[in-house]
Amino acid sequence: MKLFNHILTLTSIILVLTLNTVRAGELAIPNAFTAGTPAVADEVNANFDSVKIAVDDNNSRIADLEAALVAMQKTISTQASTIESLQNNLAAVKDSHVMGLNPYITVDENFDGRGPLVLLTGVNLQVVNGENSTNTSNGLGNIIIGYDEVNDYSGIYRCSDGLKPDQQSCEAAGETWDHTFRTGSHYLVVGAEHSYSQYAGIVAGFRNFALADHSTITGGSTNTVSMRYSSISGGVDNYTFGWYSSVSGGYSNKAEGNTSSVSGGRLNTAGGTFGSVSGGSDRSAAGQDDWAAGSLHEEM
Repeated sequence: MKLFNHILTLTSIILVLTLNTVRAGELAIPNAFTAGTPAVADEVNANFDSVKIAVDDNNSRIADLEAALVAMQKTISTQASTIESLQNNLAAVKDSHVMGLNPYITVDENFDGRGPLVLLTGVNLQVVNGENSTNTSNGLGNIIIGYDEVNDYSGIYRCSDGLKPDQQSCEAAGETWDHTFRTGSHYLVVGAEHSYSQYAGIVAGFRNFALADHSTITGGSTNTVSMRYSSISGGVDNYTFGWYSSVSGGYSNKAEGNTSSVSGGRLNTAGGTFGSVSGGSDRSAAGQDDWAAGSLHEEM
C-alpha cells in the first residue's frame, strides 16, 4: 500500500509539471549594456523592475502549482483509503462461506419467462435455529413458503402448549393463551395465518394450529394438532389429542385416544386407544380397538 501511495504521488507531480498550462513567463530585459558604456540609473532600475515582475509572476505560478499539488495529495489520500477499504472488503468476501457456494448455485435470470430461478445442485439444504438441538423452539430455523401472514381473527384461542385445553391451565403452566403463535422452530410452513409453537413439524393450508412437536397439518383450515406425533390431513376444525393419532378430513372430528384415527365425516370422536371412526356423523369409538362408521359400530 505504501509503494502504491508513492507511485500515485509521483504520478501526480509529473502530471502537474507536464500537463498544467501554467508555465513560467519569459524574462525580457529592456536595457542592454556594453563594456565601457556608462550605465544610466533609470535603465538599470528598469531592468531590476523587469526581473522583479518576472520573479513575482513565477512565484504566483509556483504557488498555484503547490496548491494544485496539495489538492491532488488530498485526493490521493482519500482514494488510497477507499482502495484499502475495498481490498479489506474483498478479502472478507473471499474468506467467507459465500464463495464456497459458487460451484453449487446456478441463477437463471428469466426461467421459463417467469423471472429468476436459483438452482442448488449436488447439495443438502439444512436450516437450524441455532440452539444445537432439533427439539428446541425460538421462532427460527423454519422454511416458510409464502408471506406467513399473521392470524388476525381473534375468534379462536389456543394455548402455546397444545396439551392445555383452557386459559387457566395454560397460563398456570407458564404458557401463552392467544389466537396466534409463531414461536416454533424447524417447521415447514406453507400458507397463511398459521400458528406453530413447538418444533419439528409441518403446517400447511390456512389458519391451522400446530401446537405439538413432531406433528403435521398438511391441509384444511382451523385444524389443531395438540399431541405429539399426530397428524391432520385436511378438513375443517379437526383435532388430535392422542399420541400417534390422526384425522384425515371432515368437519369437527376428534382423535382423542392414543393411536386412534378418524377418516372423515363430521362430529366424530375416536376416544379409545387404537379406536377408529371411518365416517358418518356423531359417531364414537370410545373403547380400546373400537370401530365405528355411519350406522355401524364394533367393540372389541
